[in-house]
Amino acid sequence: MLFTSDIKTEKKKVKVGVIQFCISAPKTNMDSKILVNNPELMDKIIQDERRYILDMCKKIKLSGCQLLIIQKSILRDSLSELGKHFLKQLNVLVIDKIDRKEIEYICDALKIEPIADVNLMNNNNLKEVEIRNNEDMIEIVGFGSSIILRGCDDMILDEVERSLNDALCAIKCLHDEPYVVPGGGALEIAISNKILELDQGNIVINREISKGFEAIPYFLARNAGLNEIEAVSELRKAIYDNPNYGISVRGNNINDMLEDDYVVQPLATTKSIINLAVETVIYLLKIDDILPSKGY
Repeated sequence: MLFTSDIKTEKKKVKVGVIQFCISAPKTNMDSKILVNNPELMDKIIQDERRYILDMCKKIKLSGCQLLIIQKSILRDSLSELGKHFLKQLNVLVIDKIDRKEIEYICDALKIEPIADVNLMNNNNLKEVEIRNNEDMIEIVGFGSSIILRGCDDMILDEVERSLNDALCAIKCLHDEPYVVPGGGALEIAISNKILELDQGNIVINREISKGFEAIPYFLARNAGLNEIEAVSELRKAIYDNPNYGISVRGNNINDMLEDDYVVQPLATTKSIINLAVETVIYLLKIDDILPSKGY
């Protein structure tokens, strides 16, 4: 399924419904075994199953639904082959096996509520939309946008999805807070220097906090094949001359991140990393205070 705002090609209007129940044979809440030793009973079970699914499909059709979006179920088939056959005969388009988180997004985009029972289906629970249908996908026009990722296998697709998510998160950070800082550990080593220059507080604690901020340039230098201690010491001195200096993985040296390497990161990301680190330390210190009071 694809959300698009394209209006150039031919479209048609349909009523769409989002359901969270299964169109398949019902199952009991606990495991049970049914022994059938009579062919007539076997035929009756098949007929009852057929009648049950057909009644559901008829109720869906009578509600006016022309496009049905079905949430994936982990307990049984969300749509059986028999149900798929009946809905096709009734001219109802079906999009099956949609994850719960995607159902929430679809309902939010279409501004409708998911339907939990077939008896609750009526015209008020449906939304009229414009779609463009072809053999590969169904495009819903006018409600947001979709990005289609393509890859030769699941591993490549997962990596593409992670990369796209990182890019979108970076764009969101810049939209919320439109500031960037030099990368390569430049900001972290500058904060480390400022902490060491503090006259207030416990000197030992300040020194350990400063070492924590050295971790980013330290491991960048290691990944670049540099001597970690020498690179961090050189960067600590160079940062006073140019605050944009950082560890260059491309050049294996200390470079200007803005002019030479063009490596920047959103300010919101750096602030979030620091806040989370401080909150984690506070959380651990609180646990350390609680344990002795219980006699452990």
